Amino acid sequence: MKGVTQQLVDFTRKLQFEDLPQKVLHETKRLLLDSVGCALGGLTTEKGKLSAALARRWGGPNEATIIGMGDKVVCSHAAFANGELMNALDYDAIIAASHIPPFVLPTLLAVAEKETATGRDLLSAMAISYEIAARIAKATTGLMEVIPEGPDGPTMRFPFVHGYSGAVFGAVAGAGKILNLNEEGLLHALGIGGTITPLKNMPKWYNSPPAALSKYTMAGWVSQAGVTSVYLAQLGYTGIRDVLDGEDGFWKFSGSQKWEPEKVTADLGKEWYFVDIDYKPYPCCRAMHGGLDCFYQILQEDSLQPEDIKELNLLLHPLAELPIWRSQKITNHVAAQFSVAYVFAVAAHRVSLDMWQDPQTMHDPKILGFMRKVNWVPYPSFARELLQDSHCRPVAVEVVTKDGKKIKKETRYLKGTSIPQGFALTDEELVKKFIENTQKYLPKENVMAAIERIFELENVKRMNDIMAYLSMF
Repeated sequence: MKGVTQQLVDFTRKLQFEDLPQKVLHETKRLLLDSVGCALGGLTTEKGKLSAALARRWGGPNEATIIGMGDKVVCSHAAFANGELMNALDYDAIIAASHIPPFVLPTLLAVAEKETATGRDLLSAMAISYEIAARIAKATTGLMEVIPEGPDGPTMRFPFVHGYSGAVFGAVAGAGKILNLNEEGLLHALGIGGTITPLKNMPKWYNSPPAALSKYTMAGWVSQAGVTSVYLAQLGYTGIRDVLDGEDGFWKFSGSQKWEPEKVTADLGKEWYFVDIDYKPYPCCRAMHGGLDCFYQILQEDSLQPEDIKELNLLLHPLAELPIWRSQKITNHVAAQFSVAYVFAVAAHRVSLDMWQDPQTMHDPKILGFMRKVNWVPYPSFARELLQDSHCRPVAVEVVTKDGKKIKKETRYLKGTSIPQGFALTDEELVKKFIENTQKYLPKENVMAAIERIFELENVKRMNDIMAYLSMF
């Protein structure tokens, strides 16, 4: 029987644009629109600015664009900068409970631009990349696990090793598709990628407030590893040909506590996992989104102003108990994305989404003062409900007004999730998000042209043409 690595190579080399179902095609376009919009929005952040500055300093041949900057640098450096930009706001989409797009798409954009690939080439590569990355995420240790039995019933556990390094296999496969690597070349490229992708550091990061800019794994570094891997393999550099296989495979040496290879290979090419996507309506950690959905409803329905609120009591995702979510030290924009107290304070003041991570907002005395009103604990039956329905994320919000009135709302599902029906973001809502993220940086005609061409990507003859619209110059 063929190993996992070989089956991924076979899937990558066999798949053609014509094999892609309409839903897969549509979601790859939506992900592209959402991700490049997030990258443009990330231009104002410290993480985004510093990463772009380093890519510009590295320079090199004019191969690929730094999104929004107008600069072209060597494609590995563009991939680094664009990965960091896409993840800078923590506004990017979630696939298989993982931040996947910023870890794979920058690799594909850089290689596609360097190689003057077509829109069809990119669509095929994106579908391959997202699918492989999603399956690797499902097969290895995730951010959280439900322990179904115990004295207190189902409980949540957060593994001691987690991160998004495994997404490199999606990046490598998709880029290898664009380069048309042969079987041996793709096997070696995957082996190189598994060797050079960064360590999984998320638990150390979230237990070490104030939050560092490097986050849970640097998306730019994984993206750069993807570019490096395929071009090294193209030159003849060799890697571990069965990097994902055996008791000593990637899962083991990357620190995963489990390996379920059947989740990688079962119905590969027939069933598409990645299309179950969470698009974010708010630029912050997803663990707070259900609470924000409820809080905004209360603010609107009861016409409440910040000064009307005496207390805000929340039952949230158990992640919110961990140190960086509990931190009230807003030292940078990443700390702002994960601080529960801060996020609900800006919501209470109805700060526009594009200003949530602005330095002026992060130092506003009114925002910082409101943070003391915010209290939260984990939703008591979260683990049980998640065990029964993997898409369920129960939260509850209670607003106590100054006159003693208590206003409560609960939800089981987050706005932006694809399951169940009725919660997904529509194309129109994603377009609105894209416009809000880009209008500060691009002329209106560029914004509208980019939207049109992304939704008609199969007709684009050169990806270079689209990248030109995503530049200020």
